[in-house]
Amino acid sequence: MLDCSLYPDLLVTKWHVLSPRCPFKTAKLHCGTPKMKTFASVVRCVRVWFGYLVFLITRRTSEYKLIERRDLTSGVTNPVILLRFEVPDSTKFENKIFDSVGVSQRVNGRMVNRYYSVASSAEDKGFFDLMIKVYPNSKMGTHLQQLKVGASVTVLNPIGYLDYLSINVNHIGIISGGVGLAPFVHLIRHVMKSQRNIHIKMLFANQTKQDIIMHDQLVTWAQEFPNFVVHFILSRPDDSWTGLKGRITSELIQEYMPSANLNPLIGICGPADLNKLAKRSLYDQGHRNYYVV
Repeated sequence: MLDCSLYPDLLVTKWHVLSPRCPFKTAKLHCGTPKMKTFASVVRCVRVWFGYLVFLITRRTSEYKLIERRDLTSGVTNPVILLRFEVPDSTKFENKIFDSVGVSQRVNGRMVNRYYSVASSAEDKGFFDLMIKVYPNSKMGTHLQQLKVGASVTVLNPIGYLDYLSINVNHIGIISGGVGLAPFVHLIRHVMKSQRNIHIKMLFANQTKQDIIMHDQLVTWAQEFPNFVVHFILSRPDDSWTGLKGRITSELIQEYMPSANLNPLIGICGPADLNKLAKRSLYDQGHRNYYVV
């Protein structure tokens, strides 16, 4: 949750939206303290939601053509694929940090809508990327996995922008699991390119090494950008694995995330149980500025 009593300009004046999905289901706003909510903080929250609804009403949809599909994992139960869609020069596609898009497709005679985080950055012109984990009973995931290059999908324009530079943070934490890496790819690339003195610490959880998305790229980024530190943790490691083992716990969060006295911004994206544990642990440890993507 992001404390809008600390950053009213970020959340209200600029109408930055806290949740890329339905606000009534997943957005987590912290307005004041858990024990007392002031009238001003409640007003701020209402103004944020009003801005969110206005933004939803004015959104537009466009058709985008699939131009490339790549497997990001292999030999795993639930594969992850990367889909690259073409953005014509005549189409305005503003891809900002933490943006997600809604994909609408007719599957087996019924309209299905799903939101996916945009994994490419604003510097990538002419296309945008989506990382999608395909589960056996996933209607949209299976449909997109079978989508042929050249076919088009209906996409709602991006939503969910969070301007981390507006709150002048020097420390960022990332708690991610599996395909939950997707929304942070743009953030990491943006921080590295900005050349600001911002430190990023990341905990990235997966089941096996084969499940780790962009493993080599993350290692390369850590080598090229000393302020970026990534820790991989596996719940089902093989005998050759020398990294962290098990699941993300409150103790690991306290050890590997920036301390609360640094007032860091922490992003969370993963399975529901990981998100729940991370939020509870961060709050207990004194953090107030964390955001579930």
